[in-house]
Amino acid sequence: MKNQNINISTEEKKRILEMYNISKNVNSLNEQPESVMDRRLGISQNIERATQEISDAEKKYNCVPKKFASRVKILIDKGYNKNILKLALSIIGRESSFSSGTRYSILEPAKEIASFFGVNTSVGPAQMSSETAEELGLKLSYITTYLGALDGAYQKLLKSINIAKSKGYTVQSSNLGNEGTGMGIYDIAIAAYNTGDGIITKWCESNVPERIKQGFRNKCNSSEADKTKEVKNYVPNYKTERWDGVEITTHGYVKETAGYFKDFNCF
Repeated sequence: MKNQNINISTEEKKRILEMYNISKNVNSLNEQPESVMDRRLGISQNIERATQEISDAEKKYNCVPKKFASRVKILIDKGYNKNILKLALSIIGRESSFSSGTRYSILEPAKEIASFFGVNTSVGPAQMSSETAEELGLKLSYITTYLGALDGAYQKLLKSINIAKSKGYTVQSSNLGNEGTGMGIYDIAIAAYNTGDGIITKWCESNVPERIKQGFRNKCNSSEADKTKEVKNYVPNYKTERWDGVEITTHGYVKETAGYFKDFNCF
């Protein structure tokens, strides 16, 4: 059987080898000694198969950016929840424009170096902090890959969703209505990705006239809360200022992420 020539770039070879754990040494494809010919043939065949699988995934999941389609397939094949995968993809869309945004492309290399030296900054397509990755048992080298970013965002969202369940959040809509995902438990998980899990709690009507007038609620364990009036599926609207002066609101973040979520209709 003849070794087949595959018209594929070295960068693509590396990507496939990494994804499918075929070999750690891409250079073996270019070795010439007769003693490695059988190994080269086997690797080439595996690459051909993997390349076809990637192509099939891109066709099947055609609503997903191509660089993430095969990663979606890998995680679905592992039994990952499809809706939470859509949320994870949506986070990546919001955080880095699927690793293609100008701001992301300029800042990411410097942020990865800073993270390597111990600075707790957000890195990778899902812009996950090294601290959060460590809590989830994930390595920096993993969350900066497409598969690792998707997996990491999924794991973080799943953790937040489970916390939200314990606090009484449901699949009914949140106070964001149709501007959110349509499910309160997903909206608060998205919010928690941006602000931290401290936002996931039981919320009650306020007993402070000024807050009542503005439509604000209080955490039910607060002295300013009317504990007899719990508000289900509530997502508060915090304002934070990014290091570069851009103001972000919780509701704005959830709405943007939900917009991506609603577009993933192919799985």
